Amino acid sequence: RLLRLKYLPLIWLRRTFSPDERDFSRSWLASLPERQRSDISRQMVPESSHLVSELFRRRVEIDPGHFSGPVLVVGGSADRVVPVTALKALANRLGADFQHYPEHGHWILQEEGSEKVVRDIHRWLMQRLGEAIWLAESPDRG
Repeated sequence: RLLRLKYLPLIWLRRTFSPDERDFSRSWLASLPERQRSDISRQMVPESSHLVSELFRRRVEIDPGHFSGPVLVVGGSADRVVPVTALKALANRLGADFQHYPEHGHWILQEEGSEKVVRDIHRWLMQRLGEAIWLAESPDRG
């Protein structure tokens, strides 16, 4: 809520902006080591005020009927941006599979132990889509 108040003028003026490095680090990057947080923060580019406004309102509209294939929602219990309960509710609304990783935060794919997350996602893709999807994209197909 304090971040909403802090950034409200920029959102209201509809200007692109980057969150303060300290705010970004405490929220989005909280599960990462300090040195890694600084490296990531320096690489960030300004974001659309419309997107940030939607995130602060926690009302990003997603039409469940829009997806024709399987959907996987992944999240961590240490995420300070999107609580795991909200991710679970999103998965339920979309009829999606849900995978929860304790001790992981918002920047899940760059956190320690992310190899397991990647393996699980790969396994999920292979189970849901099978080899047919990979063979369909093969340049040797002919």
